[in-house]
Amino acid sequence: MQNQFVQQLIDWFNKNKRDLPWRSNRSFYRVWISEIMLQQTQVQTVIPYFNRFVDRYPDIYHFAEADLQDILKLWEGLGYYNRIKNAHKAAQIIVEEYQGNAPDNYSKLIKLPGFGPYTTAAILSFAYKKVHAVVDGNVIRVIARLFRRTEDFRYQKNKTIIQSIVDEIIPTDKPDQFNEALMELGALICTPKNPSCNRCPLSNFCQAFQTDAVDQLPVLSKRKKVPIKKYYALIVEHKNKFLVEQRNVDQMLGGMWEFPVTPYQSLKQMNSEIYQHFKQSAKRLGKVSHIYSHFKLELIVVYVKLNKSIPFRNAVWLNLTDYERLPSHGANQKVYQVLNDFISG
Repeated sequence: MQNQFVQQLIDWFNKNKRDLPWRSNRSFYRVWISEIMLQQTQVQTVIPYFNRFVDRYPDIYHFAEADLQDILKLWEGLGYYNRIKNAHKAAQIIVEEYQGNAPDNYSKLIKLPGFGPYTTAAILSFAYKKVHAVVDGNVIRVIARLFRRTEDFRYQKNKTIIQSIVDEIIPTDKPDQFNEALMELGALICTPKNPSCNRCPLSNFCQAFQTDAVDQLPVLSKRKKVPIKKYYALIVEHKNKFLVEQRNVDQMLGGMWEFPVTPYQSLKQMNSEIYQHFKQSAKRLGKVSHIYSHFKLELIVVYVKLNKSIPFRNAVWLNLTDYERLPSHGANQKVYQVLNDFISG
């Protein structure tokens, strides 16, 4: 039965798989770049980013030598910027210590920056055709329904159950196709809502389908409410230049540029001269919010025009043309849109 199950899945995959740019050439480098982009990001969003990235940096040598600011600018909009910063460090290690040839064993690969269990298994499977089970959200959903697993898969300890099941059923022949087929099935057929069970190649094996429990699985408890952090985004202008600052490389969104932000309660503690201008003549331009994995950020966008240049933290004065050349994170891009609306309005 297992052989039949595997063969039906792979046959379906080969007939129905999507034409994705990273599937045409399964080199280590292209698989790796696609996998880090696909973490937390939809396939259709990734496609143009992937194409631009491999056009700019066609191999690991070009990537390792590239300036991090240029890389961050190219990555702008994908979010989760630690992914690409870790990848850049890993590329430099692979070039320096492995002469550009990435190791093809788990114990060495997982030691590289940004290589967790999932990424390591995916690369070993897709680039090197090694027998490593690759478990993402799609696979969890497919396996939970196939085997009618009722554990709460919001918890990491229960996700290991799925890993164990896939470890047992993955074939030694074509393990890469098997892994991709499971993921593709979850993306195209065994979807979170309104799955297409009538088109599923595995419906005759699916315990959830046979017991009319597909819509109940997988069990995922509600996420905890994330805390809200409230800040001011300060747009300070002087002679058509604006204060912008670069986030510390070691902090969240490190290396990205932004209009200065300060917590609500800290506004009075900043540069007293700027505060006096804000107190007397600041304009509230609007409010933006941005959701991260562990908190929600709310920014009140305030604007003030100064009659002289004033030093502020590590910020620099730039015109908007120069500012647009710098990498900036999603929340700050929303602030910039508010400024653009104000200027053009």
